[in-house]
Amino acid sequence: MIRWLVRSAILYALICISFVVHSENSQRKRITLGLVTFPPLVLQGDGYSPCTGPAIDLTKNVLEPQGFVIDVVCAPAARLTSLIKQDAIDLTVTIKSHEALQGVVTFHDVPFVKLKLVLFSNPAIAKSQTISAIRGYDYQGIRDSLASTGFQFVNLNTGEAASRLFFKERTSHLLTYLQPYRYYISKSHFSLPKRIEVQELAEIDTFYGVANSGKWKWELIDALTLYADTHNLARFTPVETLL
Repeated sequence: MIRWLVRSAILYALICISFVVHSENSQRKRITLGLVTFPPLVLQGDGYSPCTGPAIDLTKNVLEPQGFVIDVVCAPAARLTSLIKQDAIDLTVTIKSHEALQGVVTFHDVPFVKLKLVLFSNPAIAKSQTISAIRGYDYQGIRDSLASTGFQFVNLNTGEAASRLFFKERTSHLLTYLQPYRYYISKSHFSLPKRIEVQELAEIDTFYGVANSGKWKWELIDALTLYADTHNLARFTPVETLL
């Protein structure tokens, strides 16, 4: 009899523990953060290694204490847009004027970080009027503006590939954000053009974009707002402009 009571007590305790664990897990909100590789904020290693970087760490610091479990997917810009439209991504970081995401995501009001958009030129071959750029980026309308003046765009999947094409003098210009370009220069094994001219075109704020069709849309917006209000943030990153 005593043995039966002990076994019953143990079984009951295991059931209670299982119930508690299940309840805790069910309260966790699993989301997918989708980002493009954007050094130094988002870094992608070789092969199938996961992407890392301050943008991912910051987002986890904001959301994980509020009950979110975050999976991270890094993909080229055009692919990432498709994943968001396929309901595979819950949260991203991009500029508000991103045409392909209009009506697809809701942007948070507090900026993430400000970027400098620049046009690099190789005067030795400038007459060719070719520009390497990232496929799927409209650069806040500047792509269309340059194309209307006669420039021809060579579109690549990543900023690194676009920069490499410019380094090899396969294009006469490079449209890019400043900080990734500096990062790629520091890592490049290619010889740079002897002379490079630079024109600053714009400073553009980026924002968290929450997928409109996501299961946790409003919970994400509320969590971002709560964190921003609690910490009295003017922007989520500690620096105003990424230089």
